[in-house]
Amino acid sequence: MKHPLKHLHYLRVPVFCAFALWLSSSAIAQNEFSETSQDSILRKLGPSVSLRSGVWNRDRNYSSDRGFVGSSIWLNLKPEPIEGVQAYMDAYVINNDLTRRLNSTVELREGYLERSFGQLDLRVGRQVLVWGRGDKVNPTDSWTTKDMKLLGTDDEDQRLGVFTVSGVLNLGDYRLMGVFQPEWRSPVYPIPPISGVVLEYLRPELPGQQFGIKLDRTGGVVDYSFSFSNVISRTPNLSVLSAGGAGARIGLNFEKVQVIGADFAWNFGEFGFRGETAYTRSADSSGLDPLKFNSEIYSVLGVDRSLFENFNLNLQMLHKHVFDFQNVGSITDPNLRLLAFQQNLIANQLGTDRFGISLRPSYKLWNDTLEFEVAYLQWFYEVGGLIRPKVTYAVNDHLKVIAGIEKYFGLQDSFFGRLSELSTGFAEIRLSF
Repeated sequence: MKHPLKHLHYLRVPVFCAFALWLSSSAIAQNEFSETSQDSILRKLGPSVSLRSGVWNRDRNYSSDRGFVGSSIWLNLKPEPIEGVQAYMDAYVINNDLTRRLNSTVELREGYLERSFGQLDLRVGRQVLVWGRGDKVNPTDSWTTKDMKLLGTDDEDQRLGVFTVSGVLNLGDYRLMGVFQPEWRSPVYPIPPISGVVLEYLRPELPGQQFGIKLDRTGGVVDYSFSFSNVISRTPNLSVLSAGGAGARIGLNFEKVQVIGADFAWNFGEFGFRGETAYTRSADSSGLDPLKFNSEIYSVLGVDRSLFENFNLNLQMLHKHVFDFQNVGSITDPNLRLLAFQQNLIANQLGTDRFGISLRPSYKLWNDTLEFEVAYLQWFYEVGGLIRPKVTYAVNDHLKVIAGIEKYFGLQDSFFGRLSELSTGFAEIRLSF
């Protein structure tokens, strides 16, 4: 028997058209007939537009080309509510290689309706759902899909919305959240090419069985949450689809996992402490399949403080424990050993216990119009890491200039070192209104 939600992705076009029609009708519904001016319509649609143009030294496709010029239009709509129903849309049109190709990508990141029924807040549609209180590193965030090949100056722009039904029951300082996610959108990874190997993204089975629950407390001395997710992992396993003299076809197979998570945030004087941990039970809970990632516990513990005026420092310690880890060096088949090592690299499971650090200092001046920020992340016991200095200057309320460098370094057999060919410099101009 076929799953009733198996072909949900075919409904995206009619759903989008219906949503756009609803947005159009909201501009004229429940308004006096005399209000027909353009300013009135725009005010009721609540638009926000960002025009962006930038240059990058390299893309994230491991191509030999250099110099990429891109432009994009980002549109947000938040019209006035109708009968208590609030709509929201976030979409963009982007081309990151204008000098070589003319085709552009159209992306509806978010498009949902939400309404409150007393203490219950209900939201239905494509959403970007982020769990966790860590700074950039969120072990409990099992719902986010990312396009990590997208060229952008902000990491958050890589997030892709997924059709989700979410409800929040507000109980004073507590919020009980339930999530049902029937749509699957595959993440996009910048994976280095392997000679003789063709990678193929596979669609997972039964994506309509994804659900989760979360209890969150805010407003007290300590904010915290506990969560459970039964979700398709955004980290793929590998599978051999075919092999022969001409090479091999390897599938990126996304399978069901269960995630139990917790996080907290606590302000003590001038210090802010944050922690987050998640246990992930993988599809290979016994750890016997070398082409599947193992179950793990991933934890983050951090502190941030403003050392002096306009200067903030965020420091986080990272720890990952991999259950039943086995060194791929013991595998006698050289082809299987190669694929098993690639699996470990993709999942960032290169040892039983690994420790790391993330550091993010930022400094603002000129009435917060100029900001310097450096993001640094490294795992210990291996030579490799990421450093990303960035400067942002707001010329006025509408015009912003951003420039920076993204540098991956380390040995080719390290998690970050394999991405060294993607190191790039970038600059972008944004006009918002």
